[in-house]
Amino acid sequence: MGRSIKRGLLVLLKAGVLLVAVGWVLTRARLDDTLVNAPGAGPRTATTSAAPRGATSATDGVASQAFPDASETNPLVVLRIERDQPTGAAAYVVRSADGRQHVLPAAVVDGPDARYQLLPGFRRLLRGLNWGLAGTALALMGIPVLLMGIRWWFLLRTGGVRLPFRSVLRLHFLGMFFNTFMPGGTGGDVVKAFAISRQTEHSVEAISMILVDRALGMLGLLLIPALIVLCRADLGLNLGLGLGLYLGGFAVASALYFSARVRRLIRWDRLALRLPHVLVRLDAAVYGLRQRPRALLVALLLSLATQFFGILATYLGGRALGIERAGLGDYFLFVPIALVVNALPISFGGLGLMEGSFLKLFAGAGLASPAQGFALGLLVRLLMICWALPGGVVVLLGGRRALPAAESVRPDASAAALCTLP
Repeated sequence: MGRSIKRGLLVLLKAGVLLVAVGWVLTRARLDDTLVNAPGAGPRTATTSAAPRGATSATDGVASQAFPDASETNPLVVLRIERDQPTGAAAYVVRSADGRQHVLPAAVVDGPDARYQLLPGFRRLLRGLNWGLAGTALALMGIPVLLMGIRWWFLLRTGGVRLPFRSVLRLHFLGMFFNTFMPGGTGGDVVKAFAISRQTEHSVEAISMILVDRALGMLGLLLIPALIVLCRADLGLNLGLGLGLYLGGFAVASALYFSARVRRLIRWDRLALRLPHVLVRLDAAVYGLRQRPRALLVALLLSLATQFFGILATYLGGRALGIERAGLGDYFLFVPIALVVNALPISFGGLGLMEGSFLKLFAGAGLASPAQGFALGLLVRLLMICWALPGGVVVLLGGRRALPAAESVRPDASAAALCTLP
């Protein structure tokens, strides 16, 4: 099979995943307000009685009307809210799944013994968006963006590649721009690797720090929900087991990779002679971090700070959308999981994946309506896009060619020496 055919099939596969994800989200997150059965409400009759089509008062036909069932898969769509002019009593005019209209008194939706729960639709969320909180979330999202640039610059210096911070920051925004619009949220790493390799003779060492930066970012991302799971026994074993397996596997793999005893056991120094020189240099740069544990700790702390401010910005975004039942601890648990799903390279830019994850996590936990979960995922994506736009300016200005030359220093040990470290 030719390369062009494989590439075309891959594009079709990702387009299919995108359509399925977006389609599933749209079936759950509705544009209009809907009513569903309230938790713990009494039984309802399966037969329904339609409101008179010529009714002009919100209370016409209510006395003889049976309350229709409204499941999450077949909710009642709110057409309008009417008020009876003489009494001022409110009522909901709704449409059931069979197309029939019903008039429900407001007491069955807003009263203390409500039979129905109102789920705000996407239109209501946009009209009621708190722009002050949304603007604060946008400003706060700039902190993790800056911290990610600082972390990468710090790792480059640790690996022996010195670039001016402003140059690293420009490359960082360049990568963010391509991360946003390329599949899986990792395409920008390729662009960053290509750009920085043209600025230093230690290009392999520079590229290796991109890999380390990505790994530490993912580790910091999952450490936060793991800590939340340890503090909350009500979350069950499945989530804790999944996070534990991932983090445990990461810890074991890291211990084996950085173990000098394991390298002697597998005779790595002899194996390295058979590998391409580029791979040996790449391994040497990463393995050299074994002697820089404090630097790795600093980078990990920067990752945790990055996730903290990103989650805090998401929390403010949720408050702007009217998500009031979710506490900050819920965001520390759900947001990292949604971002991990968004990074999977199975959709274009992760579109639909993050929105679906927010919808599933928040709505599944009863903390938000499906429309609110979808809107939160969409809002977070818009915040990311806003902060990725400076990378587009770098592209327009020819940022990949205009960067100043790097001041490179030789790493602490040569590739051959690192292969035989005790």
